[in-house]
Amino acid sequence: MGARILGALALLVLGVGPAWAETLGDLLKARGGPPSRGLHACGVLDDERDLPVERFPGGFLVRAHINPSAECTVVLGPDLAVRGILAGWPVATLADGRIVYQRNQVHFASVHPVALALFDPRRGTDLTLYPPNPYRAARAAHVARMRSVYSSPAWCNTRNHPCDPDTFDEHVNGPVVTDARGEALAFVMAWDNTTGWSPAERWGRLEAFRELRAALARWDGRGEPPADLYRNLAAGLARVRNMRGEAHVAAALANEPPLAALLPPALTSRPAAGQDERSWLVGLDARWADPETWKRLGQAVAVPDEFTEVVYVYTGLRRPDTMKYRELLRRDFEARFGPGAPRRAIEADVLRRIFRTGPD
Repeated sequence: MGARILGALALLVLGVGPAWAETLGDLLKARGGPPSRGLHACGVLDDERDLPVERFPGGFLVRAHINPSAECTVVLGPDLAVRGILAGWPVATLADGRIVYQRNQVHFASVHPVALALFDPRRGTDLTLYPPNPYRAARAAHVARMRSVYSSPAWCNTRNHPCDPDTFDEHVNGPVVTDARGEALAFVMAWDNTTGWSPAERWGRLEAFRELRAALARWDGRGEPPADLYRNLAAGLARVRNMRGEAHVAAALANEPPLAALLPPALTSRPAAGQDERSWLVGLDARWADPETWKRLGQAVAVPDEFTEVVYVYTGLRRPDTMKYRELLRRDFEARFGPGAPRRAIEADVLRRIFRTGPD
């Protein structure tokens, strides 16, 4: 159906050609001979599935899903000529028809790095935007951290990990945004800091008490512990039980004797039908009603930042040979310019201030 929609749209635009095309392959053949061999590799030419079709300033995009980490994107001009075949998926388009896309990843690999590129359908050129070269201070520091994590051959071998310090788990956190002139773009990268953590750190602290840490951050620490704390602790403990992670929690709290005694009964029991979380926990041990218990637990399950978030800002996109970029830790960006990244980063006054100074 997607291919047929593309055909209908194109025929309306062009006002010529066959009255109907069964598939994208049929349509392209009718418009001018055998299509590119690369299209066959995408598996979309004779596909009867509903393929997402998008119109963009330079023509049409036909996207074929491969797996959660990979797509094939066919770039067609307004005349349906194949302008490019991208091993990835579009994340933004510029006003002049250029496409920012994320390159495919190996889905079942042990590490998932991000690569962003800028494709120009008119010239057929492909420019890597991210990871940038040369590195700035923030990425260089993260690479150094990865080098220390990857320093043990035994760690790498047991995990079947490539242990390349320049390659690490990361994701684009939010949209990739561009300005109206097609001159600038910005996005936020999130680098995973949990690589190298022990099972007790990752599963006994980070994951087991994720909701509780958020609830504690909302509590001012005064008066009776609110129901929010009980409810979110119960949610985390239920997940621990389902994942059979009790041993990781015990290891994480082994040096906290009062808490090490409090948690096991809560992990081995469940609230009765209709029972609220507060009455359940206090019924197991009266110390759950004490605010100090919750403060002590909050200190015991505190973790470093799970991700390092970095704002990337590019300018000079219309002249790639003079393109420049800056990277700013998100906390530093917000201290200077306030919240709202990445959109705030492409506002004219913010852009001027970011590029007024030298590279960080």
